[in-house]
This record gives sequence, structure tokens and C-alpha cells, in this order.
Amino acid sequence: MHPTTNEPARIPCESRRILITDDEKPVRDIFRIILKTKFPSCSFDMACNGQEAIESFRQFHHGILLMDVKMPIMDGPTAFEQICTMCETLNWEKPAVIFCTGFSPAADTAQLCPPDSNFCVVRKPISSEVLIATIRARLPPA
Repeated sequence: MHPTTNEPARIPCESRRILITDDEKPVRDIFRIILKTKFPSCSFDMACNGQEAIESFRQFHHGILLMDVKMPIMDGPTAFEQICTMCETLNWEKPAVIFCTGFSPAADTAQLCPPDSNFCVVRKPISSEVLIATIRARLPPA
């Protein structure tokens, strides 16, 4: 139980498990190579659209989602909304989410990210340094 609200404590995310979701395989592969080199203690899963991201999240309850905004089948913001609903329903902790986009983020995408350091929107192309720093800021201390 939560000490101040008498509600059950949220089930924590797998904090060192990262889901990379992008419809372009080379982007997924490059992100994974960069991140695996810098964060060898993390596990990485891949999805090519929002629907696959939801299914993977349901299975692994990732701590960090690195998600493209525009994808076929289901876009990143729609998938994130459904993941948030899943977390509320299952009493799961919400993951940190980093939306990546090659376009200017739409106002509705920016509004999905609450004023919280666990959520952000970054522009592609993204440098290795910025990608690493963005992930590092959302990982728990090793």
C-alpha cells in the first residue's frame, strides 16, 4: 500500500529494459548498437510500429520507450496513450518515453509529455551523444 493514500503501490517497470520502436530497421539497429555499447547492463527489444510496441510492453514492462512519432499501422503517440491506459488498468508504473521525430513535433505530441524529466521529444537526426545523455538521464543509478 502507498503510505499516504492507502492505494496499492504501483508495480515498477523493468528499469533497465529499453524498447526501441521505429518503422525504419536501420534506425532501430543504429540506436541499439549505440545504446548497447554504452549501457551493456540493459536489455533491448525492438518494434517496428506502435502496435508491436504495445505487445512488447505488455510482455516486458520496459522502463524506457524510445519511440518514433510517425509509423504505419499505429503511430507513437497513439501507442503511448494505450500504454498509459494499460499502466493505469494494471496498476503499473509508467515508463519514461522519448519520442523521436524527423518533423517538428505536433502540439498534441508535446502535450503527451507531461512536465516531467521522464518524458521528452527529440529531433532526428539525433547525435550519439544526445541519445546517450537522454537515455542516461532516465536510467536509475547502476
